[in-house]
This record gives sequence, structure tokens and C-alpha cells, in this order.
Amino acid sequence: MARAEKRTGRRTKTNLLVGGVAGFGSYLFAAGGDSWGQGTVWQDLASTEAWPWFLVVGTIAVTAPRLLDAVFRATLAMVLMVLGYYLVGTGGLLDQGNRDALFGWGAVALTAVPLVAAGAYGIRRAVLLMFGPPAPPRGR
Repeated sequence: MARAEKRTGRRTKTNLLVGGVAGFGSYLFAAGGDSWGQGTVWQDLASTEAWPWFLVVGTIAVTAPRLLDAVFRATLAMVLMVLGYYLVGTGGLLDQGNRDALFGWGAVALTAVPLVAAGAYGIRRAVLLMFGPPAPPRGR
């Protein structure tokens, strides 16, 4: 039992690290689009398009060892990005627009992101099963 607990603790730490780093990187991308990318494609990608964020989610998901890890890491990353951007990056929730955007993007982070992560992980798994080496025969 101690071995399983040790493995679970190691996976949890790894998931928190990966999700935290990805969330911080996503926050920097979003904040950078507002401050340095005024009037550029960067600003458009960071503020109006959803596909760059789902690309991040997919990348996190396909590099995870298990489905649960993929969903947890991606969801944590996006929740941290949304909270960081709207609570720290924009100066708080004093503006009604910031509050609405926090709830809107927060809903995406908690609903669509786990689905996209699960889908990306599933695609990875299917590709590995189709094109990977055959499984060794099981002993009886």
C-alpha cells in the first residue's frame, strides 16, 4: 500500500507542477497580448479567439500519462490562467465587464476544457493503439 500512496503523491505533485507552469505561461500569453501586443495578431489571439487556449489544453492532454492526469492538468492550467488574468492582471473585479468575463471564461475552464482534454487524450490513445507496436501476448 505504501508504494501506491507514494506513486499517487508523486503524480499529484507532477500534476500540480505541470498545471501551474502551463497556467502561468497561459496567463503571461494573455497579459502580454493586452500590454505588448496592442493592435497586433497577438492581441487578437489572446483575447478573442478560443482555439489558442484549446491548443494549449490539447498539448497538456496528449503529454499526460493517464486520462485523469490529462483532465486535471488542463483544467488546473486554465483555471489558474483565468483567475490570474482577471483577478491580478486586470486590476480586480471592480468593473462589471471583468466580472462577466471571469465567470464566462471560468465556465469554459470548468466545462469545455475537461471535454477537450479528454478528447485530445482519447485521440492520442487511439493513434497509439492503431499505429503503435502490438501488445505482447498475455501469460496464462
